[in-house]
Amino acid sequence: SLVVFVSVADVFDLSQLFGNNAARIILLGKMLRPLRLMGRNAGMRSIVGALVWSAKPIVFALGFLLLIVMIFSVLGMAIFKDMLHACTDGSLRGDLGEGVFECVNIFVTSSTPATQFAPGTPGGVLLPRVWKRPLYNFDNFPFAALSLCRVLTLKWVSVWQGCIDAAGEGIQPVPG
Repeated sequence: SLVVFVSVADVFDLSQLFGNNAARIILLGKMLRPLRLMGRNAGMRSIVGALVWSAKPIVFALGFLLLIVMIFSVLGMAIFKDMLHACTDGSLRGDLGEGVFECVNIFVTSSTPATQFAPGTPGGVLLPRVWKRPLYNFDNFPFAALSLCRVLTLKWVSVWQGCIDAAGEGIQPVPG
């Protein structure tokens, strides 16, 4: 009966009479047609039943994961807060205690891609020294949770290297 009504509405263009909202409701009815098939097919009913039944354990697992991320975010903030910052000038040495106070003025890069292969060209570009924090850090709770989500998606190397290289608050990280 719904199919007949939709066909008649389409032939006589009743969407102008009832408005576009009525046409959307009719299209919604057409999209729900597979639900009728579910009532007839026992296999489909069991699959949908299993999906509905598994929703509660999935919510519990996600809640447990959220709790673990919250705990380790707070732990990461306690250990690594403000320790992952670095100067844009990589020549500063954190093992000598250089850091935020030496990260001033400008520096010259060693070379640029355009001049690095030209013989006899000194190359280099003047850039300002800036004390920056990396994208994945533990300075506050949202960034700590983001860093842990990065670790959970198995893209953990950049977070791990930043934490391993950390030398202290306000000190340039020491690679290796």
